[in-house]
Amino acid sequence: MAASLEELILKLRNANSAYTPLTRDEMERQAQNRYQSVYDQNRLNAQTEYESSDAALARELKGLQASYDAERAQSRAGYRQAYAQADRQALSRGMQRSSYNNATLANISLAGEQAQRAIDERQTAQESGIGEKRTLLSQQLARQLSQYDKSQQSDMLHYIDELEAREYDRATANSQRQSELEMKLYEYRHQLEQEAAEQARWQAEYNAKYGGASGGRRGGGRKKSTEKNTLGGIAAVLAGVGAAMGVRR
Repeated sequence: MAASLEELILKLRNANSAYTPLTRDEMERQAQNRYQSVYDQNRLNAQTEYESSDAALARELKGLQASYDAERAQSRAGYRQAYAQADRQALSRGMQRSSYNNATLANISLAGEQAQRAIDERQTAQESGIGEKRTLLSQQLARQLSQYDKSQQSDMLHYIDELEAREYDRATANSQRQSELEMKLYEYRHQLEQEAAEQARWQAEYNAKYGGASGGRRGGGRKKSTEKNTLGGIAAVLAGVGAAMGVRR
């Protein structure tokens, strides 16, 4: 009977050893699978938003050139008209070669050049402003993507900590169940050994008093009954092993 109990205990240990905690690599893969798609989508959204805003600024910059080109052409036309009108007036008055007329025409030409430079400066300033906006957008995207990387890493490490704590609790609970069940089985074995000793003592007394043959039959009946009751208790314990072992990852 003791050998049978040893076999049961060995089976119990083998059943418990089927519990395999997650390795660090497995935890990291689970954390990666949990957060990778979420943060990839966040990165894609950020990239898409950046590209949309940058494209709008690029279109604005392209349209800016055409707008200022038209303004420059209009300004040149206006000053040419003013120059021609002043020259005609001087001609009609006979002052075409006068110093006054020459000064007037020179001032008109100078004003036209200054107007062109002013337009160029305004264009340059506006283009610079658009360029700064595009640079800022690029910097914001880089910071956002970097923050997503850091947040993903932080979330993954936090989840790995949770998995490690869970695996520790499961391993501890599994070990406790194993110890409790083994202790119970050892208690039953000890009980069986005590009952076997008591049975042997009783059998010896009975044989001494009544003789071996008859007593053996009666004693055997009591021994069989005793073993049956004890084994019934062991079977009851083992019936709960399956349920206990069912708490698995």
